[in-house]
Amino acid sequence: MGRFAFPDDFDLATKPFQNRVRERHNKPDSPVGRVYRSIDQLRFLASPSWEADAVEVTLIGVLSPDANRPANDQEIAAELTQVCGGVDWPAKYKWTTPPFFYGVALDLRGSDILASQLADFEYLSS
Repeated sequence: MGRFAFPDDFDLATKPFQNRVRERHNKPDSPVGRVYRSIDQLRFLASPSWEADAVEVTLIGVLSPDANRPANDQEIAAELTQVCGGVDWPAKYKWTTPPFFYGVALDLRGSDILASQLADFEYLSS
């Protein structure tokens, strides 16, 4: 199986977010870096589908187990709120309300994981 190809306009709109994750992940003294080292996967869920004329997007954060998580829930929520607010969507897209949710794998619904697409951040896992 290959990696999912996000639509070009979606990829372009989320590029600043992608760059922020990549740039901050391995900075040990960075509070933002701690957040991204606390997340095993970032996933995007499109409703009703990526091919629809109007797409609502939800960001899903699959967190590392508690013992391996350098950031707390408040820090994670604050960072995800900031990056979601910074996405400048083309007319076709908008965030769901709320724009994201997160939890450890056991807390998340399997259907949300299976229906969503893995962001190209899988190499970031601690």
